[in-house]
Parts: sequence; structure tokens; C-alpha cells
Amino acid sequence: MILETRLAKSIMENEEGLNHLWILLSDDLLGYKELQLNVQLPEGVHRLPNLNGHAENESIMPDLSKGQDVLLEIYTEDAIECGERIITVSLVYSDGRKQIEMSHNIPVTFVNGEEIEAVSIDEEVVDRLKELRNTSPRETLETTECVNIRQNTFVKSNKFSFLEEKYRVDY
Repeated sequence: MILETRLAKSIMENEEGLNHLWILLSDDLLGYKELQLNVQLPEGVHRLPNLNGHAENESIMPDLSKGQDVLLEIYTEDAIECGERIITVSLVYSDGRKQIEMSHNIPVTFVNGEEIEAVSIDEEVVDRLKELRNTSPRETLETTECVNIRQNTFVKSNKFSFLEEKYRVDY
């Protein structure tokens, strides 16, 4: 199979839910040029830029020299209707003469927060996520400047002011 997809969780919360989509690309694609992944999410579902560091604009352009997978964090902010939705992942590539396109549909079931206890976890997706998270902080720390901002504290006079002064922690 040229394109395989896996979700970290079998079901997802319909409000403030979080999941990870792992897209695996076959070795058969190594000789092809202009690889392009398109991820179409259901309404109300969003994603962050890929965690692997592949180039992106409207699509993801996987660089197979960086790895043959793409990991995406998908999430819901506001409540969406419970039930099954489809995420569509399309792979477009060229063999030099013609453009080839294939799609893969991934069903996702959205449930209320109370029903999430019945979730099953794909440990391989979680392990890959941990692996990417362990490598990315070193790269990020080299390019990130840290700034400390001191919090403003105000003392108001009321019957509990003595407690605030006694237990306040200034850092």
C-alpha cells in the first residue's frame, strides 16, 4: 500500500478534542517527484502544521529524505455534532509523464466527553509522537529566545490583605 493512515485515538471528543493523524508513505514513492498531500477535515475540525517539519502551504510537500511519514495534530475547539465524520487524505505525485492521485478516507467518531472512556489507543502512533516531540525541542531551543516577564502585583486593602502579603510568592 502506497498510503496508510492511522489515528492515535479511535474516538474523539466533539468539543476541545485532540487526536493525531499519522500518514505513512511507502518506499515505492522514493523515485517520484512533486509529492503533495492534501488533508480535508470535516467542518469544525482543525489541524496544526505537521510535526515532522515538511514544507507546507495549502498542501503538505513531504520530503522523503526527512522521513516517510507525516504526523498531524487535529483538534476541535467549539462543540460539533456527535457522530461519524470523514477525514480525506489525498496523495498527488508525478511519474514524469502523468500525474497520479489517490485518496484515503478515514472515519472519525466524535462523542461527548463522558463517552471518551471507551477509547482505544494506537500505541505505535503515540510512540512516533513521543519520538518527534523528543527531537524537536533541541531544534526549537537553538532558535528560540526566552524572555522573562515579571508579573505585576497589586495590594488592595481589604480584610484579607494580610494573607496576601504573608503568602504571596514573587518570582
